[in-house]
Amino acid sequence: MSTKTKEARAVDDTLLSDVTAKKSEKSPPPPPFKPSWESCGSYKAAPGARSMLRMKGTLHRSWVYRIAAPGAPASSSSAGPELGYVHMPTIAWSSERNRLYVAWQGSKGAEGNNDQNIYFSSSASHGSAWTQAKRLGPKQTGARWAPVLFVAPNPPRHAVRHGKQPTQPSSLRLFYAESKNCFVCNSLACKNLMQPRLKSAVQQASTNAAPSNGYGHMGKENPTHNPAISPQWKPGGDIYVEELVSDVRFSGSPTLVLSESTPGGNIPKVIANPPAVSENGNWVLPYWREVPRGENVSPSCRTRASKEEYAGVVSTNNFGRTWHMYGSLKMKPGKLPFRQKDKPDWLIEASIVSVDKARSNNLLQLFRTSRDVAFASRSTDGGKSWSEPASTPLANPNSKLNVIRIPTTGHLVVAYNNHAFREKKRSNLVVATSRDEGKTWSELVKLETVFVDEQFYHYPSMAYVPSTGSLFVVYASFGKGIRMAKIDLECSTSA
Repeated sequence: MSTKTKEARAVDDTLLSDVTAKKSEKSPPPPPFKPSWESCGSYKAAPGARSMLRMKGTLHRSWVYRIAAPGAPASSSSAGPELGYVHMPTIAWSSERNRLYVAWQGSKGAEGNNDQNIYFSSSASHGSAWTQAKRLGPKQTGARWAPVLFVAPNPPRHAVRHGKQPTQPSSLRLFYAESKNCFVCNSLACKNLMQPRLKSAVQQASTNAAPSNGYGHMGKENPTHNPAISPQWKPGGDIYVEELVSDVRFSGSPTLVLSESTPGGNIPKVIANPPAVSENGNWVLPYWREVPRGENVSPSCRTRASKEEYAGVVSTNNFGRTWHMYGSLKMKPGKLPFRQKDKPDWLIEASIVSVDKARSNNLLQLFRTSRDVAFASRSTDGGKSWSEPASTPLANPNSKLNVIRIPTTGHLVVAYNNHAFREKKRSNLVVATSRDEGKTWSELVKLETVFVDEQFYHYPSMAYVPSTGSLFVVYASFGKGIRMAKIDLECSTSA
């Protein structure tokens, strides 16, 4: 057995003490994660990875339609008709036509005027320039409201096998409401003008007969748009849908989705956001029933309308040929304050989204309310049944919001006014993201922040362009026009 020298043993003891000391030291923390960002247009998340989302570069703003100053000619990227009132914009990206489309409700005067119709414009330059605004075809009855653009997806394979696919599976649809029976006449001249319509409405209320086609139908044949003579229409009515048939033209042949008179009498139906698509390819469109308010509402609407206001969805499993209603969601008394005593305590203007994949039976609705926060309801069966509406972390000043899903990352993105109710103000318009199916939200970017009396930046609508990773947000700027913001998104993956 060999022995070590005193010097060798000393070296061994030194080495052993160094190793022991190193083992007893804490390991240094790993360096902070530094993501390598890339455009969301080409981004593919690794399986099981957590994706992140942020704005790349600066925010780009432009006008889709700008209201001319009094006495001045129209001056905007879309020019066209000189409108004094524009509201409720909606936006969609058509990959089939490589264009952005924006539609809105507008009139020469004020909301509900008889000349109120749907206008639309498109851009082949990602929002840098817009075509001249065009008006949808002739109305059948009254004012048109609440345009909603929707790109119908390609049908799933089982639908093709069973012969359910539409003629043009990827075409752009435009949903909207048209007033039918619910209006107010504020002058004797209006009442005299509307006598045929009043008579027809009363007959319809008592016999459920179809309305007449007389002069009371305030459509293209009515020569006047004088507010002193024309009726003021109440929001909503029948829900229709039309299909885009060229780059700049819709079909002009509306298909009825939901009647004002079904069910429960003449209660106008209203929409505000596009459908979601369920796992089996059904389109699930949110809507609500809104009883007209105010005095002197036309007889059939006032006498037939029960006070059963609620929100629900209308769904189709054959690409719009037939529709079925589900759900009757109402606001229930709770601890949250009801701020606007002159307004209804309602759940309206819902935005719906598939939360876990592009086509899913797991759906989320976010509602405008009078309770200072948005409410949410969820479905796990493709929209046939819904959970009790509950409050969310999202502030809401009794104004519309819009939520979509980014397909490349799975994030939910919401555009909304991030403040509680303020008299005569809607601002702090922001975009926020969620990666836990809408339970929590993180602010991405602010679009508008200035609070001024009688100024409203509101009613956002979003479209995502996968090829470029760009998010487009349109919204109404009260008294000024339709504004658009372009947000270029960057994506990355964290461990």
